[in-house]
Amino acid sequence: MRKNRYFYVGTVRDSIWLMELSGKTGAIRCVEQFSGLKRPTYQVLTEDNRYLYSVDESSEASGGVRSFEVGKDLSLKPINGRAAKGAGPCHLSLSRDENYLMAAGYVDGTVYVYPILKDGSIGQMSDLRYHEGRSIHEDRQTRPHAHCILPLKGTDYVYAADLGTDKIHIYKLSEGTLVENDPPYVDIHPGAGPRHLVFDSSGSFLYLINELDNTATVLKVNRETGALSVLQDVSALPEGYTDTSYCSAIRMPVHQGFVYASNRGHDSIAVFSRDSVSGLIKPKGHIPARGKWPRDFNITPEGDYLIVANQNSDSLISYRLDEKTGLAEFTGYSAVVEEPVCVTFVNAR
Repeated sequence: MRKNRYFYVGTVRDSIWLMELSGKTGAIRCVEQFSGLKRPTYQVLTEDNRYLYSVDESSEASGGVRSFEVGKDLSLKPINGRAAKGAGPCHLSLSRDENYLMAAGYVDGTVYVYPILKDGSIGQMSDLRYHEGRSIHEDRQTRPHAHCILPLKGTDYVYAADLGTDKIHIYKLSEGTLVENDPPYVDIHPGAGPRHLVFDSSGSFLYLINELDNTATVLKVNRETGALSVLQDVSALPEGYTDTSYCSAIRMPVHQGFVYASNRGHDSIAVFSRDSVSGLIKPKGHIPARGKWPRDFNITPEGDYLIVANQNSDSLISYRLDEKTGLAEFTGYSAVVEEPVCVTFVNAR
């Protein structure tokens, strides 16, 4: 029998929600709501599920990061918080040894690092980097806007997608400091708007979703030097679609045969089949979001269910994934959560 799974949902309100997913039916229900927070819009869990870290996106001009101890019942107990010298944190990740918490600041194009102490608390900021430059979009690319920071497993390389400059910046994390790599970045095509990143399990390929022109970019990773090279750009929208839409999240299931990306406006999840040798992807179809503005989605660790978070319709939607086709079937189940924007599954125990 398939086990039930649990996941946390970040929101732009004042709460993180703990949800349960039925492994048998795909039904989802609220277990607990942790309120009294300030726009906890993005979360990351340690591998052992002992600690959860969240951004505090209380305003565009300020904000910070917060730590929580995770109980055996998956309840959240606040530990501490730290301010962000860079404004507007929007994304978090942990270093490969989980000794450091890394954050991306959208408003002023910053990336920064905090040490994680033995009790799971967040130490004083150890590094802060400001991106520079702009690109061609008149409204969204007049300055840097760091939107994602992600380490390459098994290495000290760290990659930061910047929506405002059409670049992926490359760093090496050394004792809490982000050291600019050589080469320091890779250029993405003008007007793309790099937003979120995901690596394949081998760390040989990096998949980027671009918010502004609704494309997915495939990059080859040189694990020795950290360098990236662009292999392919593919639209995440159906051919002929001309209405306004913005891509948001990108994910891969454990079996690695497909890549998924969310479209806000078209309100769908784009499905791409993936060649494991070349890393290249091919459009496969679209899964209706059954709601408005799918800001995030995530896939169970087993790869059998997909949960969509529709921000503007206050809904979580449950789908059963077909491992062979990559497509999804609506389970018939949904849940109401106010303005959901991040889905984080509890790691398999």
